[in-house]
Amino acid sequence: MADKATWLGPTEAELAQQIQARFELDPPRAARHAAKVASLNARLRPAFKSFWDEGVLDAHLAVGNWSLVGLVSDRNLIPLAAFATLDWLIREPEEADRTIRAGVHRISLSRQP
Repeated sequence: MADKATWLGPTEAELAQQIQARFELDPPRAARHAAKVASLNARLRPAFKSFWDEGVLDAHLAVGNWSLVGLVSDRNLIPLAAFATLDWLIREPEEADRTIRAGVHRISLSRQP
């Protein structure tokens, strides 16, 4: 993890610690989410900042046919994973869309029981 501040403010290591505490994730999973947040597409950053600071999900944020709220409610993703999924949809729209539709994405990013 880098020691420099991320676009959100804290370093990636500090962000991982905050994610671990806030979402009760194990350290490796928190570190993966921190890395994804640190590299989040600029288009998604304002909505993520609002979520991070206020806990509010942007009801209008969508990439293609996938909305942030829909990924959380319909696909049962935690918000961090939903943002990462939207980021993936921006970077690799066809592969991401095909994988999400197939339900494969749920296995690695869904809420844990």
